[in-house]
Amino acid sequence: PHPCPKIIRKRSLWIVGFGCGAQTQRATTLEDHVYPSRSYLVEDLFPVRSISLFSAASGVGKTTLTFQLCDEWIKNSTFLGRKALPNPRIAYFAYDRTLEDTYDLLNRLKLHWPSDVLSLASFVLHPPPMPYPTLQQLAGADFFIIDGIDCMMQDFNKFSQVQGCLQMFMKLMKGKEQAGLGILGTSKLKIGERFINARTSGIGSAAWGRLCGTYIEGDMSSDDPEEIRTFNISQRHGPPETLQYIFDESGAL
Repeated sequence: PHPCPKIIRKRSLWIVGFGCGAQTQRATTLEDHVYPSRSYLVEDLFPVRSISLFSAASGVGKTTLTFQLCDEWIKNSTFLGRKALPNPRIAYFAYDRTLEDTYDLLNRLKLHWPSDVLSLASFVLHPPPMPYPTLQQLAGADFFIIDGIDCMMQDFNKFSQVQGCLQMFMKLMKGKEQAGLGILGTSKLKIGERFINARTSGIGSAAWGRLCGTYIEGDMSSDDPEEIRTFNISQRHGPPETLQYIFDESGAL
């Protein structure tokens, strides 16, 4: 037992944040204080007001898998089998492909949704620096996808640029029950090489893994199109998870 239990009971705890919308809270006692909890759009995966990331090399199937999981969400109110917000409104913004490229993929996957369920936009033809989605474009969405988020900045190796990008999306979600997913590339690896963990796989700066919510990393051990794709899920506060997929004849995972 502590030699001075009365002192311990009377101690206060200060919680100070220095990020976007930082707040300072004072607990009355260490024993009685309960911290505020926030809701999730997808149980234990996508907390509101958080930007999560999905990184993999080109061809692994990042966008394909994302759209397939959105289809699961829209139809079943689940995402990777987890409970998810019913009837989600999703906004997709492409920074690494045209709308025509996106239409081709959705047609190949035979996925078709009305625009009030999934809205599509592309900024790939916009001269740099590429713009952020406007508040009006994000206003009706519960969940938004930034495909090619690494293409938004001039130097993704600079911590400050990646930090500023992720902070901007946090600011856009401030006070809203929204969550976002950024899709990006990875650093080049030779066949057989691996990252230390999923959060270190984002191309360029280490800021990607340090400032995001959930991190999903895709990998394959060879360039064979029939090779199994492995996806590693790293929650900020939860156990890691690994999933495996393979492309079928239609090009779906």
